[in-house]
Amino acid sequence: MDEIEALQKQLAAVQAGTGSTRMSERNCIELISKLQELDLIQLLFTQSGREFLTPDQLERDIEDEILIRAGRANVTDIAAVVQVDLVHVEDALNRVVKRSQGQMRIVHGEIIAQYYLDSIAEELNETLHDSADGVISLSQIAIQFALPMEIILETISSRIGSILLNVKLESGQLYTDAYVQRNRAIARGYIIANTSPFLVSDLANRSQIRFRDMFDELQSLMETGKVRGSCVGRGELVRFIPRIFEVQRDRSIRSFYTTNGYVDYAQLEKLYVGDPHTYLHVLLGKDSFLSLKNGIVAPVMKHNLEAAINEATLNQSWLNASALFPPALGDEDLKEFLSDLLGNRSVQTIGSTAPDVEQPTTKSKGKSKTSKAASRRQKKQHVVSNIEQQEDVPSQSVADEKSPDSLVLLQDKYVLSQELVNSLQKVFEDDAQKCAQQKLEQKLRAGSTAVKSNGSNATTAPPSKAQHKASRKSKSMKFSSTETFESSSKVETPSRSQALEMLLKEPKFVEVFEQDYFGCSPESDELLELVLDQEILPELAGLYERVSEQTFAEVSRRERAMEESEQRRIGLVLSYLELYGRSSEGVKSENSNLVQELLGFLLESLAVSLVKIVVHRALVDCGVHVAAAKTDSSENRDTERPGAEVESCDAFEYALISGSKLANELLEAEENAKLLSAPLKSPIQNLIFAVKNRSAEHCHELVLNAYEELVDLLGIPPRFPLDKKRENALSETVQNGLLNRLLESQGQEHDDPVHFLQISLTWLYSRARNGSVLWFPPRLSPLILENVRASIKNSSTKLSELCQANVELHNNVTTWISELNEESNPSDTLSSISNSKKRILELLQLSS
Repeated sequence: MDEIEALQKQLAAVQAGTGSTRMSERNCIELISKLQELDLIQLLFTQSGREFLTPDQLERDIEDEILIRAGRANVTDIAAVVQVDLVHVEDALNRVVKRSQGQMRIVHGEIIAQYYLDSIAEELNETLHDSADGVISLSQIAIQFALPMEIILETISSRIGSILLNVKLESGQLYTDAYVQRNRAIARGYIIANTSPFLVSDLANRSQIRFRDMFDELQSLMETGKVRGSCVGRGELVRFIPRIFEVQRDRSIRSFYTTNGYVDYAQLEKLYVGDPHTYLHVLLGKDSFLSLKNGIVAPVMKHNLEAAINEATLNQSWLNASALFPPALGDEDLKEFLSDLLGNRSVQTIGSTAPDVEQPTTKSKGKSKTSKAASRRQKKQHVVSNIEQQEDVPSQSVADEKSPDSLVLLQDKYVLSQELVNSLQKVFEDDAQKCAQQKLEQKLRAGSTAVKSNGSNATTAPPSKAQHKASRKSKSMKFSSTETFESSSKVETPSRSQALEMLLKEPKFVEVFEQDYFGCSPESDELLELVLDQEILPELAGLYERVSEQTFAEVSRRERAMEESEQRRIGLVLSYLELYGRSSEGVKSENSNLVQELLGFLLESLAVSLVKIVVHRALVDCGVHVAAAKTDSSENRDTERPGAEVESCDAFEYALISGSKLANELLEAEENAKLLSAPLKSPIQNLIFAVKNRSAEHCHELVLNAYEELVDLLGIPPRFPLDKKRENALSETVQNGLLNRLLESQGQEHDDPVHFLQISLTWLYSRARNGSVLWFPPRLSPLILENVRASIKNSSTKLSELCQANVELHNNVTTWISELNEESNPSDTLSSISNSKKRILELLQLSS
């Protein structure tokens, strides 16, 4: 110890003394430079160049400067203070930081010591506890101390609980426990005061309270039961719905549903219902409503709408369903509702049918002509077969093809009665039928004009019979030719404007489509045009084509039926003419005029019918248009004569026709015959002449011979001799018809006694003459009775009794007619006539 003190003294003395030898400044610099070159010493030049520092001294100076600056100093500031180049300062700082073992760090050109960060934490702790807010954000701290967020976050996190006491760090904020308690107290007041749903985040923003404090307080109040309600949603979208609001909401929704019959989901969403469907199932009951996409409706609404649709349908009207459906649910729900409502009914949705498209076929060049010819033949056969099928089936209205109970749904809101749509279609169907008939009438008139012109020039170049046969054969095919129908009978389809004009001409349609059955106006002012465009026009072309074909088929069917009926009637008239001719041969009388009158009556009655049929056939074959009413009336009248139908009991009414009427009909037939062309005019005039010549001998044979000349020309049935079998069958049919007529007149007090006498005598004559049938006018009754008496002299007692009863009836009828002419009261005679008729009927019943 003493030695150390001695050495210190010596050093002090040396330092205090002056050297005997002094070195110049230059020598000192050179000496130091030499020592540095030899790496014997390490020195750092200062910026003044007059001083040197060792690295250790530089580090000590840096540490002193950091300490002076409270643990935070800029590197450039330290270099300026120690007057050493920045490079040497940075090297020295790195060594200092390394040696500090984490107590210092360099951040963005600054060296920061841990004790500086401790002072920041102490300052923040003091500030939080002394301030009224009790909270500060990390961003504010970073700005205040001009430090990166990472350093601030690390500094605070590591010092919570040591320096930062009763402080929490959350969501970028540093706050005290007192701040949390104060926030939750404020949140408690807001939550308890709210009676309507609210977003927790919105309430936190309005009250300037942290979301976490607001949500924690809400959960605490719900757990303790101080607040009743439910939370929906997650995170910051969580919403609290108070119980009092839920009760009021349930009550209002139930009341609204009871009053209006529906609830829309959009309104429920506004009332904070998360799952409307499940909510309504719980609130109203599972089976108490009908679920749709955007809401629910009560079953009573379905019943009301269904009743309205039924009522509108029964009255052939339409209904705007949207006017009776809640508008809040929208068109999509209306469509679903109507689909469910009308599911069990026949409903036609407009615009669902697409037209068929004919697929093209590939043809080779070598067979093109053959294929086209085959195609034409197939097309012709197809059309002809369709016509033949349509002839066997009655023509059906296009509108009748759809059931009147079905509905038409337009734009998923307008429900139209099918009968209303059918009535619209019926307008075009009637027009198509009218146009088709006009086409055919024009064609017939054209043929009539041509025949008349040919008739006027017949004297110069009359056609031969062979040419007429060929012409008639071609005309007989006029209603089975495809080309004829397509070119002359096809009806042109009206355009849209023409179709609309046709509907607007009907005031009832304009009135119907102004308002529906319940007085609701359509949403579109052009509902009639909408129905026309979507329901009528797509099928209009097919309708006109179909109606044209039906009209064509109906005309063809009538022509063929008329031709078959004429042939059948001609055959029957010929048979009756021959039958009555044979039966009349056995009539004998002293007065030959009576017999001749009977023969003339039979000939005229039957032959006039034959002439009318033949003349009508000739007119048709020549294309002469005959008035339909006149032809139909004569045809209907002829069908009641003996030659019309064998099975008909009305076949004997012809005898009531007076001679003047027969003469008029014959005169009319003679006038019509003048319109015929040359090949037919002469044979038909010969037939008429034979009918007029009733007084000639064998006059019925003359009529039949004149008829034979027309068989080939008109294609009418030839005359076949009446064999015994056919004669017996025809006679038996007439007798049965007579007997049935007599038996049916039983109990009819006002029956014509003259007519009854005719029928009774005719039946009695046929039985007395072994089936010979003869018809006669009432004035020839004595002649018939004379022949009956002569025939039953040796017959059964029943026929004698019948003959005597008929004699009594004849006498009573004669007396009755005389009394009528004398204008006296024939009551007693009528009683006698009635008794005679009853007697005859009793005998007939016994004989039958």
